[in-house]
Amino acid sequence: MTFSKRSALGLLVPAALAAALAACGPREEARTSSRTDVALNNVLATQGDALMINGKHVRLANAEAPLRTPYARCWAEAIAGREARKRVSDLATAAREIDIQPTGKTDEYGRTVARVSLDGLDLGESLVQDGYAVTPGEHPFNWCAPVSTNIDNAPNINALADLGR
Repeated sequence: MTFSKRSALGLLVPAALAAALAACGPREEARTSSRTDVALNNVLATQGDALMINGKHVRLANAEAPLRTPYARCWAEAIAGREARKRVSDLATAAREIDIQPTGKTDEYGRTVARVSLDGLDLGESLVQDGYAVTPGEHPFNWCAPVSTNIDNAPNINALADLGR
């Protein structure tokens, strides 16, 4: 598809006008934390244990979630990873306040390692408690192994059973 200068101008003028009118209307106060001053509309869950907050990558210090496609090692991990990311996204969308407490460390990808709280709820602890993640340990949890109550650090089986609903 090709555009002439005139047709491009015809597209730009209405867009600029709409933006100007939107700026003049009543403003909704941005949801921010009293501690971190982070606008929550700039929070994106990239993985079940990682977020992008105002363009900065943050990895949860106290939760290790399964990986999503294409990084997952099996279908079970890919599905669990998708659900973990969705849970983080849902919690971040509903939150009115965020608190980020960096540990002073970065992970192997250069992400800031931190504890993150949404409306006073520790995100990592919540994910572990609900079965979407495990507590980081010396040996990584194998999301592709059969689920058993005998496996150390196994996720809550009730949360996994809810994935089918």
